Formats: sequence, C-alpha cells, structure tokens
Amino acid sequence: MGKTYSGVVGFLELQKDRLVNYMMEPSCGYAADDIHMLIGAGYNAACALNLMGLCPDDELQTIGLMVTQLLGRC
Repeated sequence: MGKTYSGVVGFLELQKDRLVNYMMEPSCGYAADDIHMLIGAGYNAACALNLMGLCPDDELQTIGLMVTQLLGRC
C-alpha cells in the first residue's frame, strides 16, 4: 500500500507542478488541447493533494485564481 500511495502522490505532485510551471512560463509551445488537459489535470491534482493534506488551502486558492486568469487567455 505504501508504494502505491507514494506513486499516486508523486504523480499528483507532477501534474500540479507541470501546471504551476506552465502558468509561470506560458510560452512553452503547448497546443490548445494540451493546455486544457494540463489545466484540468493540474487543478484536479492540486485538489486531491489538498484533500490529503499535502497542498495547503492558500496554495490551492492561489492556483485556482491563476487558472481562472489562464483560462481567460485561452
């Protein structure tokens, strides 16, 4: 169980980090469909990490605000 949990947490962290990195540097050359998948996966991962207690509420709120701004540019 521990290895599975670690793998899931690592995957969620990766998805969240990819989203945050993209929001900091939006000129990475992603296609529009990739951007929408990146946003969906990253925000959902941040929400899941928040439910596990691994992403603080203020960080999740900041990511959510940045996502709404990002969607306004898409």
